[in-house]
Amino acid sequence: REEARITGEKPHILPLLDPLQDTTKPLHKLLLIGEAEEIQALYRAISADDFPSTAFYLSKANYLEVTAKHVSKEDALVELANHYHLSLEEVLTMGDNFNDLPMLKKAGIGVAMGNAPQEVKDGAAVVTKTNNENGAGHAVCVVLVNSMTMFTRRPRGMMMVPTIEPIAIAEAAGQPTSKTLSSRPKRSTMAVTRS
Repeated sequence: REEARITGEKPHILPLLDPLQDTTKPLHKLLLIGEAEEIQALYRAISADDFPSTAFYLSKANYLEVTAKHVSKEDALVELANHYHLSLEEVLTMGDNFNDLPMLKKAGIGVAMGNAPQEVKDGAAVVTKTNNENGAGHAVCVVLVNSMTMFTRRPRGMMMVPTIEPIAIAEAAGQPTSKTLSSRPKRSTMAVTRS
């Protein structure tokens, strides 16, 4: 019911083996939903085994996603950066749950939403407001407003915008600024698509 409420789709609840055995309908993702304790125990158990072509992500405390290993937000980020000829240091990402953490760590500036689990906040460069407080818009506005000093042209209708120090996002959001970014540059750039 929770997933149906979020997506607006009516899920087809089937015995687990039925879709796995039907080779006429390829699966791109398997979502296992249950009690948080059961899902996390299952995640710990399967994470201890070696599945060379399969990835497992907790997208919520009670959601376990099963995908092909090369299907992830982190891999999509790398593909998009390559497509737009950007280094990963030039990219800002945002996320609010466990499945976002690799992507947040990979980007030049990884922003965790204020409603993210603590482990996700700890792994991100900075934390913004919650989803319900328009945290994504707030983080983007802080970066753009504080970086409108210079534009340079890039291919395919992109502009490169020098950004502020990532810690300024946290300061503007009223977050403590004890996080340091020792492994990341103090200035980066972010791509903005022109209309």
